[in-house]
Amino acid sequence: MAKENLKETRLDFPIVGVELVTLFGTEDKLLKSIEAAYPEVTVLVRGNEVKLSGPEASCFAAKRLIDETVALINSGHSVNAVDIAVSAKMIQ
Repeated sequence: MAKENLKETRLDFPIVGVELVTLFGTEDKLLKSIEAAYPEVTVLVRGNEVKLSGPEASCFAAKRLIDETVALINSGHSVNAVDIAVSAKMIQ
């Protein structure tokens, strides 16, 4: 593991412009896919606020994955667990 990935960090950010059920799926299925892609990152969702904590590089990668998923949804695409997994691999 890279040394900078060992630094712990916390990112707090709002989700704007997309319904959370669309982003994270019914029964949080897509949220679970994000958590599976970055198991070292703790993801906490309260209202429209997301909190990521864990190794710095992984937190920023998970945030990028969420941001890209929001962008896909806003451009009219429906997103599923496979899309999340493929996007996560592309980000790494």
